[in-house]
Amino acid sequence: MFEKAVAEKRVGFIIDALERYCLDRSEIIGIGFCLSKKHAEFMAQVFNKSGDSFRVSSRGVG
Repeated sequence: MFEKAVAEKRVGFIIDALERYCLDRSEIIGIGFCLSKKHAEFMAQVFNKSGDSFRVSSRGVG
């Protein structure tokens, strides 16, 4: 089950790690897998607010 508070904390950890270890975040290419479409949309929204480009694909199960 998707819990917003847990997801927000995890996103914070990811953003902190990106800031700590990546000199040029514009060169990063990655992929993430979410629990549901709702979770993917939430993740995209949070990353986009942080200044990172994040895209969601709704193809597949969910």
